[in-house]
Amino acid sequence: MAAPVCPVSDRGYPVTALACGPWVARRPGMPGEVRRRTWPTRLCHSERVIELVLDGMNGRRVTLSDAKPPDADEIWSYQVSVHMPEGHLQVLVWDSGVDLARFLRELADAWRGFDGVKSYKSLEGQFALDCQHDGKGTVECVLTLRRPGPPEWTLSAAVDFGSGAHLDRIALDAEDFVRRRG
Repeated sequence: MAAPVCPVSDRGYPVTALACGPWVARRPGMPGEVRRRTWPTRLCHSERVIELVLDGMNGRRVTLSDAKPPDADEIWSYQVSVHMPEGHLQVLVWDSGVDLARFLRELADAWRGFDGVKSYKSLEGQFALDCQHDGKGTVECVLTLRRPGPPEWTLSAAVDFGSGAHLDRIALDAEDFVRRRG
């Protein structure tokens, strides 16, 4: 059975149960229960996003999960997983949380395009995004995941996002993901 497709998008992005899209949401505390909406709205974002999914147009997906509450210094941690046809990797990331949500909102708001490269980097550099707009409706990002401690490794991969409704949905999910931790 094929995944449901976004009825709002002109590109037909697939919808995953982990993404709190405007019509499918996974509720916290209900691991297998999915509530479906029949009409696409933004009301779903009052639901709490328990995993943030950055679903790329090129078959690659980044998932942020297992977020731990902020410590006394307002630093919190979460797992970042990258899923590609070639395999997947996961790393623990330390971050202030709000920086990623702001970055994704900035990308979503610049849907008409922007000059140069916009970059995001977690506090210790385990997770980074370097993005540029192609001027044709796609934001092309180079994702970098790295594990600084032994055994050390670094992964760089291209992940592309639609610059309209696609990135707006991801930004909304990121804002809710961060708000839930606050």
